[in-house]
Formats: sequence, structure tokens, C-alpha cells
Amino acid sequence: MALGTLALVASSGVDAQTNKDPKAANATKATKATKPAVGASAAGMGAAGAKADPAPAGTLPAATQASYERELDAIRSALLQTTVVEAPTRVVSTAWVDDKGALRELSHFQSEAHVRGVRVTRYVEDESAPAEKKDAPQVKVDVLPWSLRVAKSGCEDPPRAWRLPLQVQSSLSTGFNGSQLYASTALLEMAQTSWLAQMKQSTRWRAFESRAIPTTQYERYLTGPYESYQGWVAHMRLHPQVAPEARPTSGLLPFFKTVDPNYWSWTLSLTLSHTGKNASAQSDTVPVRLERTVHIPLPQSLHDPAAWMRSLQGAINATLSQWVQLLDDRLRCEPPQFAVEGTAAVLTVQAGQGSGLRHGDRVLVVNRTEVPSRMLEAGARAPMALAEVVQVGVQSSRLRHLAGPMPTREGDWVALPL
Repeated sequence: MALGTLALVASSGVDAQTNKDPKAANATKATKATKPAVGASAAGMGAAGAKADPAPAGTLPAATQASYERELDAIRSALLQTTVVEAPTRVVSTAWVDDKGALRELSHFQSEAHVRGVRVTRYVEDESAPAEKKDAPQVKVDVLPWSLRVAKSGCEDPPRAWRLPLQVQSSLSTGFNGSQLYASTALLEMAQTSWLAQMKQSTRWRAFESRAIPTTQYERYLTGPYESYQGWVAHMRLHPQVAPEARPTSGLLPFFKTVDPNYWSWTLSLTLSHTGKNASAQSDTVPVRLERTVHIPLPQSLHDPAAWMRSLQGAINATLSQWVQLLDDRLRCEPPQFAVEGTAAVLTVQAGQGSGLRHGDRVLVVNRTEVPSRMLEAGARAPMALAEVVQVGVQSSRLRHLAGPMPTREGDWVALPL
């Protein structure tokens, strides 16, 4: 506890000194922004300093910029306070002697907290309240420890239906012979089409079909630039055997004799996973794997393929509808976090039309690898910024930086809707 208290006081002291004089801080930022290139003449240096482009946050009015900075500071303080009070923290201290004989010490603080949502409201107008209290935002941050995620019986519904992007992929497993290839391909296409249609009813996911990666220069000219996707992926796969739980577990009878020769028994599986930079730190509720055994009659598959497809359509739709509900229920308490890409020039978030984000919405941009799990370490509160949605596209949206440091290419940056 002594180490944790010391780190908290030290971090708070640095922030207090930094934010004590906003004019001095702005002057320092302006000086850094107008620093000319090495080797320029004195006159050129002065001209460059006078005409240097301001930072993205500097384009806002001074009063508005100060309001956003106060709001971000309040969110930081609430996050730190909630991380210390409500979540267990692991402290790892390391000490060594360097080559000069000096004792060095280093402490790492790992909190088992997880930010579910951030809500910002204003203080109720009170004539007797101080002026600085009227302008101060009131922030409520709900953090949920990883160890209590499964034990918690329920969670609060968000004020809006935030739908995370879900890339849908499909593939055939190896082992289908020539006579089975057509039927397996048709079945997989039917299942994927039905899955995309069923996902439109989901309150949690916004599914879209994966785009083929261009392999040649000619294809890249036709399709345009390809951007790698990092986020949630649903992989649908068809296997030429029944599910493991349907196989016999006892007896010496060979497995192939237990299968009806008049049917092909295949397994349709769906796996939900995350392909982000910090995929290993995702909730223990993923990956999720769902399976269903499909029986295809051989006479119909050979003589009338449309007949067996019509007979399976209803059963496949019912199964996929159950899978959609299972994914919504199982990951209901997962926080809405949208991946953020880009830097100061262009800042985008992987949340487009149908995601729930609207023009003018504000988001909290954090480095998921450090916030809030490493909030107690020195300098860990810095990777946090405030941004606003200025344009909503089909698959992604553009953000405008409002306050805090700009996200860098390093780290796993996500946006939490306010």
C-alpha cells in the first residue's frame, strides 16, 4: 500500500504542476510547434515560427479548448480513483545495482480493472456554488475487474445500441472429394448468406463480409488500397465429419460403420475471435466456438441439389438465429471499444454506418494496453485523449482531436463513446 500511495501522490503532483498555469503550458506547446528546421537562417526561422501550422486541438477557441481539457482531467482523476479503490492491483518491484554501484529500483503496477463506460454530466446550476464548480464536469466511471466478469449476473445496458464491427469469413476444411465439393460449397454459401441476414437483427454486432486481399498490382489498381482489419472476426467453416460430441466414445466398432451410408454428415462451425494488437488481453469469454452437425441425403444431393438445400434452409436459419442470440447474450457486458487508426493528420475509428456513432459524438481515446491496467505507473495517465466524430462513413468514421496527447502508431488505441 505504501508503494501505491506514493505513486498516486507523485502522479497527482506532476499533473497539478503541469496544469497549474494553462497559459504557460500553451506557450510551451506553441514554442515546440513553431521550432524551425535545423540550418535555417535567422529571418527564415522567425518567419517559420510565425506561420507554423497549429496543432489540431489549437484550432478550437481558447474557452472551448480549456473546457475540453478540464473534462479530460476529470475523467483521468475519476479513472485513477476508481482503479485504486475498486480494483485489485498487483505490484512488482525490481531492484538492481548498475555498473556505477548505484542502487536502482523499478515498480510495475498492474490493475485488474476494465473500463466499461464513461458518462459525463454537468453540475446542477446553483447560484451559491463557486464558479469553478459550476464549470467542472461530473464524471462517473464504471470499472469491472476481470475476475468478477463471469460472476456478475448482469450489466447495465448502454444509453445507445453500440454495434461493434464484425468481419465474417468462411472457408471449407480439407477432405471434401470431388462429389462432395459442389454440395459443400453450396451449403457454405447458403449458411454465410443466412448468417449475414440474421446478424442484421443483432443489437451488438454490425456484420460485414470480408474483402478479398488483392495479390497482384493489377488487382490493387482495380480494388484500390487495402487496409488491414483489426477487430472482431466470425469465421464460419464446414468440416467433412461430424462434431466430436456426436462420435462414439466406446466400443471397438470402427467409426465409419456407425455413419449412415445414405447421408453425408458434416459439421458447420462458427468461431468468434479478436485479431487486434492486444488480442491476448481480451476477455476470457472469447474465443467462442459453436457447432452443428448437418446431414445431407446422398440421392437428393446427386439428382436434385435444390431439394436438399430447401429442406435444410429452415434448420440452418433457426440454428444461426440461435447463434446470434448466444453471441449477443454471452458478450453483452463487453465494453464498446472501437479500434482507432492514424495520427494527427487523419484520425479514423473502425465504426461506420450502423455502429451507433453519430456526427458530433465525443469519444475517449485510450491506449488499451495501459489504461486502466497500468494507471498507477508514472506517466501512464498520459495516453488518453478526447475526440469528436466529424464524419461517419460506411466502414469507418473520422475523428477530430479535442484535448490530450495525439495517439501514436505504437500501442493498441481504442475509442470509448461518451
